[in-house]
Amino acid sequence: MVATIVADTPTSILSRLPLDQERLETIRHRVEQRGPEDGAELVNDEIADAFVISGSVEDFLDAFDMLARMGVTEVVVGPPLTDDWRASMRDIVAAALDARSQ
Repeated sequence: MVATIVADTPTSILSRLPLDQERLETIRHRVEQRGPEDGAELVNDEIADAFVISGSVEDFLDAFDMLARMGVTEVVVGPPLTDDWRASMRDIVAAALDARSQ
């Protein structure tokens, strides 16, 4: 999933990230030429952390707050990777609404 996101992200955005630009370009090239699985081999923890939000409800709220301060107006929720993803999303939305009302 991260390799596909890297491949679909404009270079103008990727170049702003404090990541190995050569590695990002190689991921992009591999995904375009041979598919996401080939690019995924080069995704390390640093790259994954730049493109994926995971963790506790509080981790999500902190990440969403940071993204909003950066001017992000849209967040795409990818494929659920937990068994009970609906409950997880309900918890995140409920916590966000609660925080907003305070």
